[in-house]
Amino acid sequence: MILDIQFCENVRILKIFYLLKSIITIIQIAVPIILIVMCSIDLIKNIINIKDNQNIVSKIVKRMLSAVIIFFVPTIINFTLNLVGNVNEQVGICMNNSTKENIDILQKIENERRIALLEAEKIRRQQYEEQQKKEKEAAAEAKRIRKEQKKQNNVLMGDEDCVDPNTDGRVYVKNGTFYIPGNRESGTDGTQGSAPQGMNSCFYQSLGKLIEDAKSNGYTVTVTSGWRSYSAQVATFNKYGRNPWRAANPGGSRHGWGIAADLGYSPYNAALNWVHTNSKKYGLWFRLSHENWHIEPMALTTY
Repeated sequence: MILDIQFCENVRILKIFYLLKSIITIIQIAVPIILIVMCSIDLIKNIINIKDNQNIVSKIVKRMLSAVIIFFVPTIINFTLNLVGNVNEQVGICMNNSTKENIDILQKIENERRIALLEAEKIRRQQYEEQQKKEKEAAAEAKRIRKEQKKQNNVLMGDEDCVDPNTDGRVYVKNGTFYIPGNRESGTDGTQGSAPQGMNSCFYQSLGKLIEDAKSNGYTVTVTSGWRSYSAQVATFNKYGRNPWRAANPGGSRHGWGIAADLGYSPYNAALNWVHTNSKKYGLWFRLSHENWHIEPMALTTY
């Protein structure tokens, strides 16, 4: 058995060692004193009652021997642990580190870490709520844009009613809103769409129009990543250090439903500018502000 030194830096473990050390110290000091006192009492009795001299002397010897053994208990334990090698050294580190000062320092660090985690969770929740608000606003804006385009008889978005669930990547579109399953199974079997690169056909309709119009304006826009399998998302997630703000958790990526695409631009700045300026006309937007290549439908919810 080999202990990790970090094991001894855990404040709870250190408190246990501190308690054990305190108990051992008390036993080392208190028990021999008690036994010495008892020996003194026995000695006084021996002086008073000379007849029972042999019995009293025997008691004194036993108690003195017990006091010596108890005093050397830590040494005996240390010797025993030494027989199992590395454990003794690291238990010694734990025992030496288990001071009130070290415990207070570690407790302070743990409290600060707990506060930091709570603060991070608070920020994450705020960001999530802000994102939810943005998505609702985007869905409302998409409906407004579609309504205006209908009046002008110039609808650039894909069909309002597209496919049924379980027939094209488990996504369907009704009244211009994309409906995806509310589970964590994106990228699994049956989620791939029927359009190029596994994209959902309804999403591809709008994206295709955007790409065509970009071309007619002198820009080349390409799809560098469409549908993404669960295993591919695992690899992407691991690549970015398992950070959900840099890559979606496996099973939660919208690429896995075929309703997200990563784009390439040429000439880069001009094409990127045009696409970002005009994407909402096609019911599409760049939901992730830190990814200027990632495009999705504006109106999206779960079923």
